[in-house]
Amino acid sequence: MSTSTPSSLPSFIDPLAAAIPTSAGTITSPFYGILASTRRSGGSSAHPLALSHVLADDGTVFLIAYASRTAPILNDLKHTNVVELAIQTPGGIWRVDGKSSIACAPSLLMRFPPPRVHQEEDPRLYWERHRLSVFMRLSAKQRALYLLPPAYESVRHAKEIVAEVPTPEGETVDALAERLFGVMSLTSSVLSANSSPAAGPATAPVALPATKQSNFEFALEEFVLVVIKLTKVDLLEYGSEVADFQRLVWTLNKDGSWRSAETVSP
Repeated sequence: MSTSTPSSLPSFIDPLAAAIPTSAGTITSPFYGILASTRRSGGSSAHPLALSHVLADDGTVFLIAYASRTAPILNDLKHTNVVELAIQTPGGIWRVDGKSSIACAPSLLMRFPPPRVHQEEDPRLYWERHRLSVFMRLSAKQRALYLLPPAYESVRHAKEIVAEVPTPEGETVDALAERLFGVMSLTSSVLSANSSPAAGPATAPVALPATKQSNFEFALEEFVLVVIKLTKVDLLEYGSEVADFQRLVWTLNKDGSWRSAETVSP
């Protein structure tokens, strides 16, 4: 699901995307990396994080992951956006550094919202499309996980747990957005001050018909993207012998360009 990469972009994009089996198609089982960050107290934390794909757009490279908004990892990411993520593959280990942000439902607000990618497009709209797109790629069973109680809470009624949350028949990302936000279009709902606190106070409330949330809608509201803007990529490639191991490092320069891969000691 990574976009086409012009020659000015770093050479790690395609192999990193290939290392993530959930990069394209339906996600029937999560693929995890380990995300490390520093807590506000000064201690370190590490959490498994489900990965989706690599996104290269307008010269910027992102690693797209996802979680529930009640997941423990979100508590740490509310206090810091400097992170490191490790991905173990049969051929080697990827370690990426970057700055994280959270793309959540328009009715919610996170401390570190995703960055602007295109100057002419509001970032909330841009990332809401991506959030819907990844959610639609989850299998019906994977979406059902977002109906469970918050982590570590007791499940009191196991028989009531929903096994699957299928996609509403015939709906695309844009059609889904139109239905979920009623009379409001995707653009107006995301940019509306009434539903997006970051936009400021609403000038005129928008009256929507009162409807009961479906399982699909509830799961979608719980679903968030963890967007990591990459600043450094470190790949240790295994060899048949220790002498054949190779380590490559790519670093983002201050001007936004990427330094060519450097070969360093493993």
